[in-house]
Amino acid sequence: MTQLLRIDNPLFGPGLTLPQRLCYLNAMLHFQFPLPRIVFLTSPLAYLLAGQNVIHAAAPIIFAYAAPHLFGAMIATHRVQSGKRRLFWSEIYESLLAFHLLRPTIEPLINPKLGSFNVTAKGGVIEKSFFDYSSVMPHIVVSALLMAGIIVGVSRMLWGTADFWTLMLNTAWSVFSLLILVSAVLIGREHRQTRQNVRVEAALPVSLYFDNGSVVDAVTEDASIGGLAVRVPRELDLANTQVTEIELRTGGEHLILPVQQAGVGEGLVRLRFLDLSFEQRMGLSVAVLGRSDAWETSDVKLENTVLREAR
Repeated sequence: MTQLLRIDNPLFGPGLTLPQRLCYLNAMLHFQFPLPRIVFLTSPLAYLLAGQNVIHAAAPIIFAYAAPHLFGAMIATHRVQSGKRRLFWSEIYESLLAFHLLRPTIEPLINPKLGSFNVTAKGGVIEKSFFDYSSVMPHIVVSALLMAGIIVGVSRMLWGTADFWTLMLNTAWSVFSLLILVSAVLIGREHRQTRQNVRVEAALPVSLYFDNGSVVDAVTEDASIGGLAVRVPRELDLANTQVTEIELRTGGEHLILPVQQAGVGEGLVRLRFLDLSFEQRMGLSVAVLGRSDAWETSDVKLENTVLREAR
């Protein structure tokens, strides 16, 4: 996005109206968040650890200026995303990425030819849970500095060696930054992931073909590119038979796919796809991931107030 901002800046490109130019520019500038986010997280340390004022103004004036903007942004975010996202998820997400995206966003801004794009690896498997210290090490270091700054700030408030309200502002700022970073650090916990493909909830009509020649109509419970789970009648005897093929019906298409039975239990049959042709994979991708309702979820709406989310 930074390369596009330099190479094809919407302010100077032909064929756009002024509102369109501003809209595209706003979207592109949002991707420059890493440096401002890091500055925001670490700014109180300049005063607490080095005695330098980042903003040359009295603490009550800074609070009177910043508080309406902060609370206004919180209320607006809650109004727009209420029931879908928690209040501070955006802050945690951007803080997690900021340290890693700092260089990739600054380099193309200086020279757009420096940037490169690497496709994220797909289909990875995590054999056991672990904590990825390398990914969150910058966050841990800054969190330690913030904790040191908070200790210094509280100590100086107790000793009365500096302006109380200035210390209060910077200490509270550090506590907020620390909470965001600790939340980001906790995301470094990688959980065991044995599935190579994303599995989505899908109720698709399917016919099961057994090795004894029988056919059973059923409905899938979830599906992926690698396999699916099918809900079958509990009285169906699956002890001595195996599913060899399925017929997947969606959007007027009928796909015959070879499968291997991976597990049976409690009226549920888990199937794994065998070697599929290119055409079969394309049809399966459309049936599983290309449906209009493929990514809709049945999550319960978050009926939270701003104060409850903040708490």
